[in-house]
Amino acid sequence: MVAVRIGRNYIITSDLPLIPSPTDNPDKPAPETMSTVAIMPPSRISTPPSVAVSPVKSPTKTSALPPFTDPPGWTSNPSNPLYQEEWIGADSEGQVIARDYGLQPGQPVMEDDYGWHTIFLSGNKFYLWGRLNDEVEEFVSQDIREITSSMSQSGLKGLARKPLP
Repeated sequence: MVAVRIGRNYIITSDLPLIPSPTDNPDKPAPETMSTVAIMPPSRISTPPSVAVSPVKSPTKTSALPPFTDPPGWTSNPSNPLYQEEWIGADSEGQVIARDYGLQPGQPVMEDDYGWHTIFLSGNKFYLWGRLNDEVEEFVSQDIREITSSMSQSGLKGLARKPLP
């Protein structure tokens, strides 16, 4: 088994032995192994949903933002060093995404526990970056406390967002 990191994801491959089936063409040699590939999100230590967790007050690293409470399943202080590194420098992953969507340089605010979504600030607006498809949406509300409060009650579903072209 081989694991290769690409961006924040890991690609894991393994070679599995193949057993010929009776319907295989006997004149054509069968491959000896079959490669499988799985794309895995960055590993995170998270609390299982069955465990009751009270939100933790954590001020962001952004001095321009008021203190807010991280919603369950999100953190503004991830332990993963890639969280900050992906926003440092003009050619970093976060800055490239912001630029590709015509936004000013971005600054991370918080990330979900699985690393699939990041909320970032660009200019004076908040955006949601969905990593699966590299899609960015603008939050209709521009109050971080209102955003996090709504997320605590109903997750991302309860927040009005506008997709960016």
